[in-house]
Amino acid sequence: MDAQNCVVGKCPPCHCSIVTTTPTPTTTTDPTTTDDPYKTCQNHEHGYRFPNKDHCRLFWICVEGTPVQQFCQIGMWYDREKFVCDFPKNVRNCPANKD
Repeated sequence: MDAQNCVVGKCPPCHCSIVTTTPTPTTTTDPTTTDDPYKTCQNHEHGYRFPNKDHCRLFWICVEGTPVQQFCQIGMWYDREKFVCDFPKNVRNCPANKD
């Protein structure tokens, strides 16, 4: 896992270091469509991020096997490919297409 500093507009609002990881591919469950974030976090390591299926501004991060809902700043959406918050005009991979 690599630690990096928060960058405005690139991570949840914070004034601390965050942990980012490369998502682990799975053949049984797609974390972008699961209805149970708890199952997703049980199958991934601490710091794993995945989108909220119903809202473009929200996403989940696994903390010790437990999903914690996070959100992008107002006016930003979560990019499901880059795992960062960005302006909606740049995010073309949110099927919910709403905040």
